[in-house]
Amino acid sequence: MFSAITGLPPAGPLLFGSLGIALVAAAAAAVNCLIEPRSTRKWRVPAAAPAADRSTTPRQTLILAGVLGSAGWLSLYLGAKPAEMWLTLATFLGYAVIYTWCSSRSRHRTS
Repeated sequence: MFSAITGLPPAGPLLFGSLGIALVAAAAAAVNCLIEPRSTRKWRVPAAAPAADRSTTPRQTLILAGVLGSAGWLSLYLGAKPAEMWLTLATFLGYAVIYTWCSSRSRHRTS
């Protein structure tokens, strides 16, 4: 936003955009822990994540990711711009689904 316009961006879209991106990033992290729990447990900080240590069920993790992602996309759609929502969705799919799934599969082949 800062590079797209001259001066400061409007507070509303900046707030809703930042909130939406943060919520979708949290959803992506939850999906990552769900898809890759074995390698996530090896990391010191994420190993304490409920999805990684299995203190939550995969269904609970998926519901949380759905709620966070939906709230984030709604925030982006209503408070920022639909284009930001679609770009954030593409980033979510690229990271949480494609990258995590592919890297998880390649690690399992080499283990």
